[in-house]
Amino acid sequence: MGISRNILSLEINNDNLIISNKVFQSILSAHKIYLKENVAKYLEVRTKINNDVNEILKEIRSSLQELSQNYQKSNFLYLSFFISVFVLRTLMKNDFENIFTTDATIIFFSLLSISFIYLAYTIWVVCSLRNRVKKRYENVKNKNLDVLNKNDIERILNNDSEFDDEIANFNLKLIIYIILWILTMGVLTIAVAYMSEVY
Repeated sequence: MGISRNILSLEINNDNLIISNKVFQSILSAHKIYLKENVAKYLEVRTKINNDVNEILKEIRSSLQELSQNYQKSNFLYLSFFISVFVLRTLMKNDFENIFTTDATIIFFSLLSISFIYLAYTIWVVCSLRNRVKKRYENVKNKNLDVLNKNDIERILNNDSEFDDEIANFNLKLIIYIILWILTMGVLTIAVAYMSEVY
């Protein structure tokens, strides 16, 4: 209607209310141009939303990779300490009793305490990141409401299914890493306690 009105206002004046056949063709052409511009704008917004979401999902995946690397580094530290003490003591004493001295046991439990503090810090960091990512995702949706309606945005994002899957995967892996971390530290603690001269 707006396009038709604008074209008609150019053709009609107070002296002449008759319009030519060319006006209808002009209206059709202008409408096609309008549709093309809107489709291009829609595709541009859609691409931008998808790019923003992909960046957010990439951030989630990289934080999981960082969590995995932290777990591996922690394991390497404690296993190398455990093996070093075990090998040195067995080579020096040639027996398997009281391998961990009081000093070595104290050092181990100090490192273990640091490990749990680091675990708590890591959990806090990744949970903060997850919450920040959720907020960014909602911001991506909300900042495009002036161009698209809510249903269009939900359709583009497939009703948040991909994002929800990534968050569920993130939560599951976080729980698995925490359990693995605790189990690893638990097994090493039992081994040290069993081979320590303190107990």
